[in-house]
Amino acid sequence: MTRRGQGEPPADATITGWLRSRPERLAWAVSNRPAEAMALGLIDRPIPRVLCDLRHSSLPLDPRSQTAVRMCLALSGVTRQEVETALADRAHLLQTVLGLLEAEQ
Repeated sequence: MTRRGQGEPPADATITGWLRSRPERLAWAVSNRPAEAMALGLIDRPIPRVLCDLRHSSLPLDPRSQTAVRMCLALSGVTRQEVETALADRAHLLQTVLGLLEAEQ
């Protein structure tokens, strides 16, 4: 979880504060280490797979992919907070998915 310019993560219980103050590192942690993130109390449930898979997709999404993403978001019951947490390090993707999530409602 070390990243240039952000320093070493603390070794003790202050790791949660360290992660919460670095949204990009938090997004990586909840997407790639969901069990640890849940154990630390950073998330209540694992981030739905659709959001983890979207982190590696190319943009812009074609209409067929947008429809599939909308359906997956609806079926998984993804909240806006979960989207913001999981995609904080992917700004353009975050805006795209929030647009799809709001269009669904």
